Amino acid sequence: MAKGSTSEERLSFGWIVTYPLFAVLAVMVYLSAEELSQPAPPVVVAAKAPPLVDSPEWAEHFPDRVEIVQAAIMAAPLVESFGAKTTSQSMQGSAAFRWPHRVLALRVDRKQRPQVEASLGALRGVDPGVNVVWEETFNGGSILVGVDGLLTHTVRVYWNDRPERPRIGLVVSALGDDLRVARAVLELDDPVSVAVRPFRPFSAQVAELAKIFERELLLDWRSAAGERHGLDAALGTVPGAVGVTVAGEGVSDDEMRSFRERGLFTIRPDVEGANSAITFEIPPGAGWQRAVEALLTQVREGGRAIAIAQASGADELSRLRALLAQWRQQGDIEVVGVSKILDATREREANT
Repeated sequence: MAKGSTSEERLSFGWIVTYPLFAVLAVMVYLSAEELSQPAPPVVVAAKAPPLVDSPEWAEHFPDRVEIVQAAIMAAPLVESFGAKTTSQSMQGSAAFRWPHRVLALRVDRKQRPQVEASLGALRGVDPGVNVVWEETFNGGSILVGVDGLLTHTVRVYWNDRPERPRIGLVVSALGDDLRVARAVLELDDPVSVAVRPFRPFSAQVAELAKIFERELLLDWRSAAGERHGLDAALGTVPGAVGVTVAGEGVSDDEMRSFRERGLFTIRPDVEGANSAITFEIPPGAGWQRAVEALLTQVREGGRAIAIAQASGADELSRLRALLAQWRQQGDIEVVGVSKILDATREREANT
């Protein structure tokens, strides 16, 4: 009996001592399992002070800094939570100093704007030289991300309640002298409108080709020959024209009245109130790039615009092809017939 009693006492004493240890062990196992089931927190690396801009090491380290920012963007909620996708990439700079400029796009609700801005604002912790600027657009915004003032990323943000892409009504003018150039313009993948000069060697042929290619046809009234021979005669050499392009202040009230009487819409750049959409003249030569930049600024803010460009030679045609290809690649601008711009703008104004 005494021996049995001692065994029971020992069993009771051991249980009392080891039970708390089992409990602690169970808690530790549980917490370890919980930790393993949770995603690892992001590793925050303290930003190292970059070389000064005027130091010899700055240019050498700049591409690496751009890639660090790129890695941070791809690991940020911008991609994982909002589904941002890279739409294009191009190289910037010159000679040995070059870096990539990447364009990303995402579609979110307006109420998520603070989270999007916070995601990109956190990039300043990756590199103290990062700067972030939000530019408003008619259906969202463009967030410009740069390093030491050089643009490295553009993030296009589109609101879910504004699915429409910005539209440009592109008119290629001054046609009628070279049938091969006109055919090349009409064979472009985008539905550009064409403006044909009257009384030129191939005016009627270009007008016929425009009908075959289902392109909107306009009369280029900026030719002095048209003014000398009269509107009806000019329209006779450009049959099927649905509108006219005129040169700013260089058109009279009587001429404008004649256009309206014949049911022709008027594209008139640089004159306030001449039509219901802002129209840009894209000149050949040195002013091309500046005019294109102004056009893109307007269309991204206002949603629509009209542009008149020339393609009378191989160089201008090549530049136009490259511009249209860039817009198609980026996918954030739609080229449409110019009448669609006018109709949509008038409808919007009627509803406001």
